[in-house]
Amino acid sequence: MKKILSIALLTACVFGFANIKNVSATTLDKLNNSNINKVSKENNVYELTLNATTNENLEIQNGENVTLNLNGHTLNNTTTSGDLTVDLPTIKIAEGGTLTITGKGAITRTSKYNESELHQAIISNFGTLNLNLDETANILVSGAADYGIYNQASGILNMTGGRVSTMHKLNYGLWNEGTANISGGRFDQSKLTEEDYADAPAVVNSTNGKLNITGGQFINLTGQEIPTVAPITGSKTTITGGQFEYQDLTTGIVKKQDISMYLSDEYETDRYGNVIKKTENSDNTTTTTPEIQKQPETTATRVENPNTADNILSCIFIGFISLVSLAGCGIYYKKRFQESFISKL
Repeated sequence: MKKILSIALLTACVFGFANIKNVSATTLDKLNNSNINKVSKENNVYELTLNATTNENLEIQNGENVTLNLNGHTLNNTTTSGDLTVDLPTIKIAEGGTLTITGKGAITRTSKYNESELHQAIISNFGTLNLNLDETANILVSGAADYGIYNQASGILNMTGGRVSTMHKLNYGLWNEGTANISGGRFDQSKLTEEDYADAPAVVNSTNGKLNITGGQFINLTGQEIPTVAPITGSKTTITGGQFEYQDLTTGIVKKQDISMYLSDEYETDRYGNVIKKTENSDNTTTTTPEIQKQPETTATRVENPNTADNILSCIFIGFISLVSLAGCGIYYKKRFQESFISKL
């Protein structure tokens, strides 16, 4: 934990830019790009759809509610100024503005000044940003941006889908100074070469930031054991869901990340890195002890006939009468025999 915090604090001191100047971007009232279909509705509601991959840097202003469908294309901002002090994100959301991004595609930022070290963000959010992207949609942090999403102190990020990938040293997928709610999607750290790979946490929760993770995947693909999520002292990080693991693409070894310091007493991680509620078994299996079935008794129980005694008495009585009758018959026939014999004499 100390190692994670020290990394995060170091990066905060060196790369946390609090006084970046902002220059004007393309506001929706001035947007006139044939590659972006714009539908204006009442109450400052807009629907934007990309018709092709295009270069544009959009600004969502206070009071505007915008839905952007990437529609399978890439929205890119090519930085040409060379001014190291300006902030030219691909998308800026002003405080009070709302942007919802959907569909497949990508959002990127490139520069004609490869050595400029601009340290800028692809998306800079002062308002509300909803990422409801397809799982294949990618905010790719490489080249002219250090941050995929810079969620400012006034910013609210709600992420249910999409992918944010970092590929270079000192790249961050999300730098959060406001409120970030992640219930889906994916953050991963990857590499271009053995020498050039993402060596910083993909998600940094900066001082006073509030990070709530209830789902999603947080995967390290660099082969190095670098944490995917790291808080800075003074921030609040709550994790009640999601999957946290290291994947070494060379060896194929997969193991879970240790995020126990962020979990409450009610939660733990299983062997696959999934955050689960604690059960009696640490591997999230429920063991049911089979009941020993009691064998039925095999001893025969004699059942008395309630009329047995009466039947016996009846038989005795009938037998007695039969004997008396037989005796009487014998005496009668004996007397007749004697009388018949005497008359013949």
